[in-house]
Amino acid sequence: MTNPERRYHFYIMASRSRTLYCGVTSTLETRVWQHKNHRIPDRYNIERLVYCEHHSDVRSAIAREKQVKRWSRQKKLTLIERQNPTWLDLSETWYQEVPVLRKDPNADPSTRAPSPSDVALARNDGSSGLTPNADPSTRAPSPWDVARRSG
Repeated sequence: MTNPERRYHFYIMASRSRTLYCGVTSTLETRVWQHKNHRIPDRYNIERLVYCEHHSDVRSAIAREKQVKRWSRQKKLTLIERQNPTWLDLSETWYQEVPVLRKDPNADPSTRAPSPSDVALARNDGSSGLTPNADPSTRAPSPWDVARRSG
């Protein structure tokens, strides 16, 4: 299933104690955000992206995930340390909280400071990339939400 417009990602997340989680996704930024914000249940606080590979075919990404999951822990550690020897969080600069400004009661309403429901995560580069809102009732439904409602 090759889709020239879609990229698939095999990734490894880790906790501070180096508990590992391997996965595949077509939306790496969203999936990492879900891990970091505990939208994906885990008891190990897996919050750091330590390794990723990009694939143009979902089958190759899934095959790679299955291959690596069968490996010994030591072989997985070697894979990570070849690309990321210091175990940095590769997504560390992807998200930052938008600061909330103090409201000025005399300010023009069009320039008012954001309310708490306006505060969202934004990319450091200022692009219009992923901006998951802290308040789920104000975000647009994801394709997963839509599929779940119609199913």
